[in-house]
Amino acid sequence: MQRRDFLGTTCLAGAAALGAMAPAALAGDAPKKQCLELRLYRLDAGAMRERFEKFLAEAAIPAWNRIGVKPVGVFGAADGKTADLYVLLPHESAEAFATSAQRV
Repeated sequence: MQRRDFLGTTCLAGAAALGAMAPAALAGDAPKKQCLELRLYRLDAGAMRERFEKFLAEAAIPAWNRIGVKPVGVFGAADGKTADLYVLLPHESAEAFATSAQRV
């Protein structure tokens, strides 16, 4: 794919997304702004990652959900070359982000 084609397609996709959001914004149904926190956990493959995934599933994600941080996204590399995990936490506001450690 040529760079010009890529840029043109990307701009067109962005414009289409903005166009789809415009009627909702004009009607007063604009999506609520959030503060997103992206965490990177560098892990070793094998037992360490398995223990961390168990911790996330049984303790961390339920605790975040109790304080209103949901949905929590957990992502890893699809190629399997690295065991690192990304955790995406959506907070309702900057204040909620700043006080989340104390509330958990």
